[in-house]
Amino acid sequence: MTGLAWLLAIPVGFIGLEIALRIRWHNPHHFYVRTPGTLIIRDNSSSGLKGASLRPVIATNRLGLRGDLPGRAKVRILAVGGSTTECALLDQHKTWPYQLQIKSSHTWVGNAGKAGNNCHHHLVALQKILPQLPKLDQVLILPGLTDLLFDFQIHHPPGLDKDWIEHEAFRYRPALKHGMWRFWTSHFLQHLFNAITGRHPPGYRISTSPQIAKHRARRARVKADDFITDVPDMDLALAAFAKNLSALCELIARHGAVPILLTHPSIWHANASDEVNELLYAGGIGSPDTWDENLNTKWYAADTLDRMLKAYNDTVLALCKDLDIQCVDLAAATPKTPDLFVDDFHFSEAGAEYVASVIARGIGPARRGNAMMKS
Repeated sequence: MTGLAWLLAIPVGFIGLEIALRIRWHNPHHFYVRTPGTLIIRDNSSSGLKGASLRPVIATNRLGLRGDLPGRAKVRILAVGGSTTECALLDQHKTWPYQLQIKSSHTWVGNAGKAGNNCHHHLVALQKILPQLPKLDQVLILPGLTDLLFDFQIHHPPGLDKDWIEHEAFRYRPALKHGMWRFWTSHFLQHLFNAITGRHPPGYRISTSPQIAKHRARRARVKADDFITDVPDMDLALAAFAKNLSALCELIARHGAVPILLTHPSIWHANASDEVNELLYAGGIGSPDTWDENLNTKWYAADTLDRMLKAYNDTVLALCKDLDIQCVDLAAATPKTPDLFVDDFHFSEAGAEYVASVIARGIGPARRGNAMMKS
C-alpha cells in the first residue's frame, strides 16, 4: 500500500469507526435519562438501610437506561418514574423493572427511572428519548409520589422553574461547546485501553449511600407542633398532575406504544407502629440541606402524606377510567409492612420482587396502538 493510500485509509477508517460507534454504542448528540456507559457501585454497608442491597451495582446501557439491551425480546417495555423506579438502593437484578423482565416471558424492560423526576420531567424526557429507542409495546409509568413532593415543596427548595425541570430531566445532554465535533471514537479507545489494562471503565465510581439515616435522625427531632396534620388545598396541583399524565399517555400512544399507569405505594398510614416510624425520614419542607439549619422546619405527618398520596393515586385511577387506559392499582395491592420498604416509599429487595409480581399479573399480554384513548 502506497503512502497516499495509507493517508486516505486513516481518515476513512476513523469515519467508519465513528459511524459504527454511533449506531452500535451511543450517539453523543442524543439526550439520555442516564449517562450511557456509566457504572456506579453504591456502598450501603454502613447505612442501616434494612432490605437494601449491600453493594448495589448501577450500570447504564448504551440506550441510557438501567438494565439489559432489548436483544431479540418479543415484548419491549419501558418503565418510567422517579427514584422508586430507578431503585438506586438495589442491585441491578433486584430492581422491580428487572424482576418484571424475569417474570414475563420473552420480555425486555428498560428502566428509565431517575431520582426526583416527576411528570413534568417525564414529558420533557420522553419527547426526546422515545424517537431514539427501539419500537416499544408498553410504557409503564409510576407517578404521584415525586409529583406530590414537588408540588408542595417537600424536599424541594421554592422557586424551581422550567429551566430546572429541563436540566434535571436528563443525566446526559449534548454539550453545546462540542457541537458536531464530539467524537465517540476517543471514548471507545479509552474503554478498550482500560479493558486491556484491567482499569475501571470511564464513568465508574463508588458512591456512598444517600443520607437517609441522617434525615431519619432529623425527623425524630421534629417537635409535635411542627408536624402538619391538615391536608392542604390540592385542587390545582391535582388538575396539573392529571393534565401532565394525560399528555404523557397521548405522547406514548403517538409513538405506537400502550401507556399503563401504576398507583404509588408507600408505608405511610395512621397509627403506625414503632417499627414503621423508625423507617421514616420524608416530609420536611424545603431542601434537605436546610433541615438542620432551621430546627423549626415544618414536617408533613405520615398520616397527612398518606392522605395526600391517596389523592394522587385516586387521580390516576380516575384518569385511567376516563381515558380507558390500563392501570395497575399497585398501592392497593401492596401491604404497608416494613419488609417491603427500605424507608417511606423506596422498595426493599423483597418489595421490588413483590411489586414486580403484581405488575406482571396486572399488565397482561402486550398490545400495541393508540386505540385505548377516547377522543
